[in-house]
Amino acid sequence: MEVCFEPVVQSHALTCPTCREGVFRAHAARCEPPTGGPWLKDGGITAGLHQALNEEQRAAGAAFYELLLGDCPFCRGSFYVVEAMLGGPVDIEALVGATPTKERNYLCTIDQGERNVPPLWLVQEDDTPVGRRHTHLFGPFEIGSISGHDRVSACGTTAEAWIRARIMLLTLWDSLRAAYDRRIAVEI
Repeated sequence: MEVCFEPVVQSHALTCPTCREGVFRAHAARCEPPTGGPWLKDGGITAGLHQALNEEQRAAGAAFYELLLGDCPFCRGSFYVVEAMLGGPVDIEALVGATPTKERNYLCTIDQGERNVPPLWLVQEDDTPVGRRHTHLFGPFEIGSISGHDRVSACGTTAEAWIRARIMLLTLWDSLRAAYDRRIAVEI
């Protein structure tokens, strides 16, 4: 399955799954929450994904993936997004912490339907001092409650969101990496 990139031309809103108001807006070269403040409040590494990837998949380049929790500023409903950040053969801390020098935003789809994958998602493509970085943002998805005392938790009755995130990323992993490899060969 191939990941297809279409540039964000004017803007595209990621919407609350409860009230459908925009909680995050992507423009061609920048992103912002409409209220100006943070739109996500906590996150945790997608449980079990690293162990499920084979050695070749883990060695292909830097990758960071997490499930992030947010609250809609309009209806107060909770949601989660799944983030997968991919880069070249660099230290993951360097990739995550790198300040972008150039940002481009794309709406992505896959060339064939897949039940574990949303039909459309946002990709932030950044040039950084350590190389190009892709940050795939899937969601927002509706949840009940996935927060523990003060942190996002993968245990208890809310484990379903973590399982869905892991299955989605495993389904897409090779396609996301192939898309990254194709895109770094393109001078933008």
